[in-house]
Amino acid sequence: MMSKRLLIGNLSLETEEGAIVSLFSKAGSVQLVELVTDPGTGRKKGFAFVEMSTKAEAQRAMRQLEGLEINGRNITINRSEPLQEKAAASLIARFLKSLGA
Repeated sequence: MMSKRLLIGNLSLETEEGAIVSLFSKAGSVQLVELVTDPGTGRKKGFAFVEMSTKAEAQRAMRQLEGLEINGRNITINRSEPLQEKAAASLIARFLKSLGA
C-alpha cells in the first residue's frame, strides 16, 4: 500500500525546507516537510520526510523527481511506512523470531 509520506535521501546539509517544498510542489500539494536533525547537535542528517496530500501525488513525486538535483546532490526518494505499520511489522518479526521461524 502506497503511503503519502516519502523519505528523501542524499540531501546536501545546506538544503533548506523551502527548496524541498518548491521541488515537490511540482508533483502536487506538499503537506509537511521534516528535515531530520541530530538531537544532540541540531545538525542536519542529509535526509527528510515529505508528506504529500494524496497517495497519487506521492507516486507522481517518486516518478518525476527521483534523481533530480538539489544543491548539487541527486536526491533519492522512497516510500515511508506509517509508524503504526512499521511497529506492527517489527512486532510480527520479533514474534516469528521467538518461534524460531
